[in-house]
This record gives sequence, structure tokens and C-alpha cells, in this order.
Amino acid sequence: MSLADLPGILAAFVAARRALAIPDRAALLARQDRALAHLRRTTLPASPFYAPLAEAPFQDWPILNKASWMENFDRINTRGIRHDAALALAEQAERARDFAPTIGDVTVGLSTGTSGRRGLFLASPAERRLWAGVMMAALLTGNPLRPRKVAFLLRANSNLYATAGIGPVRFRFFDLLQPWLVLLAALRAYAPDVLIAPASVLALLAEAGGLTPREVISVAETLHDDEAAQITAAFGTAPRQVYQATEGVIGLPCRHGRLHLNEAYLRIETDWIDRATHRFAPVVTDLFRRTQPVLRYRLDDIVTLDPTPCPCGAAARVIARIEGRADDICTLLTGDGDSLPVFPDLLTRAVLAACPDMTRFQLVQHRPGQFALSLPDAPDPAQLERLTPALATLAGRLGARAPVLEAGPPLAPAVKRRRVVRVHRQHGGAKGAITTGEG
Repeated sequence: MSLADLPGILAAFVAARRALAIPDRAALLARQDRALAHLRRTTLPASPFYAPLAEAPFQDWPILNKASWMENFDRINTRGIRHDAALALAEQAERARDFAPTIGDVTVGLSTGTSGRRGLFLASPAERRLWAGVMMAALLTGNPLRPRKVAFLLRANSNLYATAGIGPVRFRFFDLLQPWLVLLAALRAYAPDVLIAPASVLALLAEAGGLTPREVISVAETLHDDEAAQITAAFGTAPRQVYQATEGVIGLPCRHGRLHLNEAYLRIETDWIDRATHRFAPVVTDLFRRTQPVLRYRLDDIVTLDPTPCPCGAAARVIARIEGRADDICTLLTGDGDSLPVFPDLLTRAVLAACPDMTRFQLVQHRPGQFALSLPDAPDPAQLERLTPALATLAGRLGARAPVLEAGPPLAPAVKRRRVVRVHRQHGGAKGAITTGEG
């Protein structure tokens, strides 16, 4: 961060402290309407893809996914940046581990691509300052002027993340692609007050010991209950979760630790996967992103809403769980051979209930009614024997026959981990209409 960024970050921080705490739902939606109207006037005309839609009703704007967003990268962004040039810069940054270069003044980032195609994102200096201010407003507890050292562990750094280092907040990036023991030694020497990392990395750090952070924040992966308990026990503080994707900051924690949809800055429509259990896929419109508009972008995530009001008083809806990807809804078979969907969260909970010591695992489905279990080492027969009846019990509750469970290959090292993976993308759940209501 340069000193020139300071006024913009502070202004964004002050505004975000107010916006994220808006207590009245009608006022929150009115803020969205004003921001959407401004975006329609200023951003859509500058995007060759969206310019023809500047006067069209919002519900007529196309719903995009990662594939269509990337296919139209050149025409969606408002700075005339070409996909090939941005990808070349991002890939060179990955190889050199130097993430400072930009295209003009625009930062280019590259997602990990766990769902298939890797996504490119663009951020102008103003967008970086806004992101930093919002994140600091949501994550810094207590006196914001209190000095603190922040350690951020991820696969790749970015000018976006570095912008968060401001005044008394010292920010340091730790590269997850360096050797683990080297990383651990450097982290212990730094002695961070705030530790930010993927859930699986936080769990490993909890096992390793030697760190005493005051605050722990989980990013980039789903934070499971068992990991949260392990992290809390090790560090003496409960981890808070940030729900962020290439397409924006989708959810932020409040002071009570509950995760709220970031509705002060996004309009989030609900594409229902299972309305009865409050499960949906978010369709995101970022109301403040200008360089690379994110408009009606459907995430491939399974998010569960919590109908219980939050004691913090904020009007933004509360997320009960982020269960994984909709593509990873698996399939069980009935006695008649019909298909039944089973959500990743149910499978994860069944594994942990039967084998609570099995914290690092991956359950992979290649065919309906069959699973392969991968562990850091090859599973032994006793582990399969413990898990097989647990999956059979789950299947019975859902009206399906017991699935076949076999040993899979050893778990490959991964920077971003999913506990349940469906390889054959045959979606078993019916989706209903997209709505913008309360869920």
C-alpha cells in the first residue's frame, strides 16, 4: 500500500462500518437499488457486453457462470484488457512468485480453479482500496488503531491483499507453495496477532503449535465444525469465516461470529436447490465493481440460510453453512434403481461421526451409488469397515440402498481442499425459480 491509498481506504472503512451494520431490511434494499441505478448509468455503457442492456430490466440481464464469464472476458471488462494478455501476466506471476506487476494500473489475479476452468479477476486501484476498507471494517475487532501483525497464507499473493496493510496494521503474505517447515518457522518468527488462512491450513497449524494469534480467520475453503472446534481448542479463540470467491466477497462475519451475506455491497438472488432446507446457489451482482462487472453471476456453491435473526442486529441475511459445490451433490440409488441426491455436508458429517479422527479425507464419487475414500495414506480395511455402515445408515434414512465403498488412491497434496467430490457431473437435484426475496 502507498500513502496515496490511505485516504481512500479510510473512507471505505468508515462507510463499511455503517453499511455492514444497517439494521433495517428496507433501508438495505434501498441502498442496493441506488447502487444498481448508478452502476447501470456509469458501468454498463463502458462494457461492450453489457452496453446493449443498459436500459433493459434487471431480470432480463443474462445469468452467467464461470465459463460464460471467461468466454466474454474481453467484452465484459471496461478497460479493454484482453484475456490472453491478462492470463499471460497472471501465469508469469505464478511462476516467478512476483505478484506486483499490473496491466496499466489494474491488478490481475488467477483463481485456483478447483471447479475446472481457472478464473481471471481484475481490480483497479479504487476497487482495491474499497476491498481493503470493507475487509478491515468487517474483520478488525476492538480498536482499529491498535497495532497488529496480520499473517495471510494463500496459494498466491496479490496487490489486492497487500492493500490491506495500513497504518498500525502490518500485513505479511506467506506463500503456501514454499516447503511446510520453512513456512512454519517463518510464521512462528513473525508471531502474528491475526492469522488468515484456508481452513485445512489452520487445522494443520493448530496441530503444529507454536502460534498464539488473538484472531483467526478462515478463507478460501469451507470451514467444517470439527475443524472449527480443533482450531478453537488450539488457539483459544473461535475462527471467523470469510466467504470470498473470484467474483467477490460473498459473506462476512459480524461481531458475534455469524456469517452474513454481504448485501451492503452485493445483490444476491437465491437459485433454490432445496427450498425446504434453505439450500440455494447464489446469483451475485456486485454493485460496486466497475473494471470487470459481476452481474447476475451464478456461483456453483451450496449455501444454507439461517432463518434465526442474528443478535448483532444487521439486516443482511445469515448463512448457516457453506456446504460445498452444487456440482458435488452426489447420487445414491434406491432399490428400484432410481437416483436420489445427497448433499456433500451430509456425507461429511457421516464420515466424521463414524471416524472422528479421520480429519483429512476425500470422498470421491465416479458413479452413482459408489464412493472411493482417499486419505493421506492408503485406507486400511478397518477404516473402510467403520465407515461402510455409517454410509449405509445415511442412505437408509434417505430411502436409498447402501452405497459401495472402496479404497481410493492416497490423497494428493492440495492448496484448496474439498472433502466430497463428484467427478461425473450429473446433477441430481431439481432447481426452482431464482428469487431476490428473504429466502
